[in-house]
Amino acid sequence: NVYTVLSQMSYLHGSSFAAAKERLARTGSCYSNAVLDGTEYYYALKQMENAQWTLAFLVPAEYVAVNTQKLVNIVMVVIVGFATVFSIMAVIAGWFLLRERQQRELQAEKKTNLRLEQYNIQLTQANDEMRRAQDAAAEALQSAERASKAKTDFLSNMSHDIRTPMNAIIGFTSLAATHIDNKEQVLDYLKKISTSSQHLLSLINDVLDMSRIESGKVKIEEKAVHLPDLVHDVRSIIQPNISSKRLSLFIDTMDVVDEDIITDPLRLNQVLLNILSNAIKFTPTGGMVSIRIAQKPGAPKGCGNYEFRIKDNGIGINKEFQKHIFEPFERERPATASKVEGSGIGMGIVKKLVGLMSGTVEVESKIGVGSTFTVTIPSRIASQEETQAKRETTPSDEKSLCGVKILLTEDNDLNAEIATELLREEGCAVDRAKDGVECVDMLEKAA
Repeated sequence: NVYTVLSQMSYLHGSSFAAAKERLARTGSCYSNAVLDGTEYYYALKQMENAQWTLAFLVPAEYVAVNTQKLVNIVMVVIVGFATVFSIMAVIAGWFLLRERQQRELQAEKKTNLRLEQYNIQLTQANDEMRRAQDAAAEALQSAERASKAKTDFLSNMSHDIRTPMNAIIGFTSLAATHIDNKEQVLDYLKKISTSSQHLLSLINDVLDMSRIESGKVKIEEKAVHLPDLVHDVRSIIQPNISSKRLSLFIDTMDVVDEDIITDPLRLNQVLLNILSNAIKFTPTGGMVSIRIAQKPGAPKGCGNYEFRIKDNGIGINKEFQKHIFEPFERERPATASKVEGSGIGMGIVKKLVGLMSGTVEVESKIGVGSTFTVTIPSRIASQEETQAKRETTPSDEKSLCGVKILLTEDNDLNAEIATELLREEGCAVDRAKDGVECVDMLEKAA
């Protein structure tokens, strides 16, 4: 009986016939290894599915692990071979390492000497750089001193320029109060007060603009601009001054193919108006001021180089001062000496703004002949979609404020009074809140 023989075998690794038989009954198959008459066997039992038979397989262990034993023997031979080769290579490598160590020591000594020479060279270079740095520091100090002196001179001149309109405002206000019953005289005083106020405001605005530009607070905001509209706006602003001095104004374009561009219209306007303001101020009555706009060739695809050339036949600019005309806080002579009002920093603002727009500005002038300022601004050409969007967002005509209800929020009583009167003159119904909290309360009550 096969089971009797299997049960009498000596089992290895903690196995037993009872465990194998139990696994056969449970899973339908089992396997184990045991010793019979001094020979180790592997056996397996498999219950057939469609018959009451159990297949038994019994194989001597030596035949099962033949390939494994061969593999083990081969591996041992390989290991011994590798060990022998490694030992030989270790001896050779040791000899090479010893020899290389000696060579490295020689090379290290050479490198040390070379390093010493390099250190001497670097030390010499460091001394040269230190001397250059000292020279640069001295130059920077001189530049700072020049800038400080320029600012001091500027403030000295500006103090008088600011005090002059202030004295006029105070003086004419006092005279108006004295002649309050003389309507015509009071109106004349008020006109002079308004003129002095505008001049004072212009001086202060120039100083504030330069301060904002130098502090980096001015950012270029690019929008779609129609050049003819921009020129029309500029002309509308300067026309009163042109007419009052009986000057001739000429505006023309040259080779302008793309009239819709992407740029900052506010800053470009400010640049052109600053230059035109000087041209008007320094051109005598009956003189001529011209503006020429040209589109220069050579720009990349989708872009254009636009040149704005402003020319006058005024008093001209001293050749020496032309080198400093765009420097902040510089002017050729005080306003009191030239008899022309101005802060003297308009050209500095122009230079800064043109630089922010990646452009250039140049001047050519001759005493008694006139001056020509050339501003070149690179701009991207507006696409049809951007041009259409610009037209859709531009109001077709100016709407009247008559009848509009205004909630004015202003904490300064004087400013509030002026704004209220101006709005009421336009026909607005004005209510005033003194601060944000009161404004919210009034909005809630209105709702």
